[in-house]
Amino acid sequence: LLETARFNLLDLGFGEINLVSFSRDGTIWVFDDHAQRLFKVNLQGDILLTSEDLRLVFDERITPTKMSESAGNLYLSVPGRGILIFDLFGQYTTQILEPGVSEFQILDEHMLAYQIDDTLAIHRIDRFERNDYLVPQKMTDAKVLLTKEKLILIRKNKIERMPLDVLLGNK
Repeated sequence: LLETARFNLLDLGFGEINLVSFSRDGTIWVFDDHAQRLFKVNLQGDILLTSEDLRLVFDERITPTKMSESAGNLYLSVPGRGILIFDLFGQYTTQILEPGVSEFQILDEHMLAYQIDDTLAIHRIDRFERNDYLVPQKMTDAKVLLTKEKLILIRKNKIERMPLDVLLGNK
């Protein structure tokens, strides 16, 4: 990997930055906690887009813990609220109301996976469908990641790979 650009977000006038995500078009998304706004910034440090003040949208301050872009959507995980979905102009479109979600995984352009206690939910955004799969007791202490063919369990001291059928058979 080669460094292509470097800039200081504080020099660009941002306040408290705890969350940054890459965009498919070579720019970055920045969530400014102080301003409660999303910004899209190019590698020269120019601000391309600014969302509206999210305190006005949600009638409260939000504190997202994860942000990721995929297939025309920007996803923010907000503990106690769920997953907020924005378009690529930084405009809020909808949300998945799951207060227990703090992590999510993008499986393909319209599918998200997230774990709530002993359930792994696979959510199709384009159809508003959700399928739940019971996570076997022996896996509940691990973070569960999915690939197209494998189930990956991340534990404190080891990583295990298993066939996907182990989980998907537990509907």
